[in-house]
Amino acid sequence: MEQRMRSLRIYGFIQASLLWVFGFGAQLLPAQQRIGDNNQILWMPLTASVKVKGPVSLHLEYQWRRDAWGTAPQQSLLRAGITYGITPNLSAQAGYGLIHTYSYGDYPIASMGTFPENRLYQQLQWQARYPKGTETIQRLRLEQRWLKPNPAAPWSYLNRLRFLTRVNQALGDPEKSKVYLIAWDELFIGFGKHLNLNIFDQNRAFIGIGRKMNAHWNLEAGALSQILQQPRAVNNQAVIQYNAGPWIGSTLSF
Repeated sequence: MEQRMRSLRIYGFIQASLLWVFGFGAQLLPAQQRIGDNNQILWMPLTASVKVKGPVSLHLEYQWRRDAWGTAPQQSLLRAGITYGITPNLSAQAGYGLIHTYSYGDYPIASMGTFPENRLYQQLQWQARYPKGTETIQRLRLEQRWLKPNPAAPWSYLNRLRFLTRVNQALGDPEKSKVYLIAWDELFIGFGKHLNLNIFDQNRAFIGIGRKMNAHWNLEAGALSQILQQPRAVNNQAVIQYNAGPWIGSTLSF
């Protein structure tokens, strides 16, 4: 127990340090070297896990991401993967994602119109439960990304690493409670020879509440904050997006 808590503290310290180095570094740029772009977003993900055989399951996911409080498109994401349970606490997953990014905000990433992205990913996830209804999840994900923001140019290739830390806390009796609090943070770091301006790609932070609707369905809702540095400069200034709004998600398991 003590060793697990020590590991969690170490992992949290590493993530916080990386966020400071890569994330807050963008915020410390002089004002004349950066442009802020504020957007009001609405994200509605649907995730399903389907047991196949033994430790193998199928992961299916669609995320409906909207701008302007849901009235305009931001992104769509479709992801599918295969999960293998290595131990009761540790799993590995690999899969593919198809993403479309739309033109949104004052300084759109999709400055030449909606563009596609093909993505492969591999991840390790550690999940642990503690007394008094506390559950922690740490996930490390590696992504290989092919994007085409310019229709007239070849596909561009990028690598990205993602670190997620999540804590769920049951309200009331952990053996009976169906309601739980949620807090998570995920840091995105770009790397590789094709990287442009943004070693710090983005950071997402969420706080909310969840409810176990039945044995197969969890419903979660809360507030999401996304800080994103664009890969391009505008008038020699880095563009930093500050996106915030509701996040409403469903998780299904069969």
